[in-house]
Amino acid sequence: MKTHLTGFLLVLLVACSTPAPAPAVLRKVPDSPRDLQILQTVFSPDRTEAAYVLVEPTGIFAFDLDLSRARLKKLGIVVRRQSRCEGLTFQPQAGPALDLKQMPGVTLSQQGEDLLIELSPAALALLKPGGRVQFINAYR
Repeated sequence: MKTHLTGFLLVLLVACSTPAPAPAVLRKVPDSPRDLQILQTVFSPDRTEAAYVLVEPTGIFAFDLDLSRARLKKLGIVVRRQSRCEGLTFQPQAGPALDLKQMPGVTLSQQGEDLLIELSPAALALLKPGGRVQFINAYR
């Protein structure tokens, strides 16, 4: 009996000390014809910072953003093999679309042949209700 109880307590201790999985903040749009791939997702140990690495061959895509269960202070999105971004909008679930490139707390920078989009607390607070982000590398 003692070994069963010891084993149960050990399992319980491990289960309680294992951190809960990080909430999915960025998701592919269901049934989208675009070939968006989420290559990597990394969260800091305290779950206040996250980074996503995306790739999509045409450079025109959208993804759903849900920050409702996250407590992020910084979100980085690397768009692989894209050197520019002419359009970056956020369509909240309710309300008009926002131009993220003009929003405080959003910075875009070139990282080699990739594009880095960084969202700081000011931007994350405005995006908290969730919605859809659209990325356009170049208007044709």
